[in-house]
Amino acid sequence: MGYIVEGTCLLQIESQPAQVLRAGDAFFEPADTPILHFDNYSASQPMKFVAYYLLNGEKELIELLPKKKE
Repeated sequence: MGYIVEGTCLLQIESQPAQVLRAGDAFFEPADTPILHFDNYSASQPMKFVAYYLLNGEKELIELLPKKKE
């Protein structure tokens, strides 16, 4: 879980609609569910966020998946 500190973010969790998050908005990324987009939604403004990972030390923090062929 986390929140957007500055800027805007495009967030899309697999099987859910995309959403635009703005500064002050919180987000939750469910475990074992691909995140399709966590992108800066602005071409000119930076985005900053804080994320808290609730782990017990037995899992990788982030796993990058290969891009799907279109």
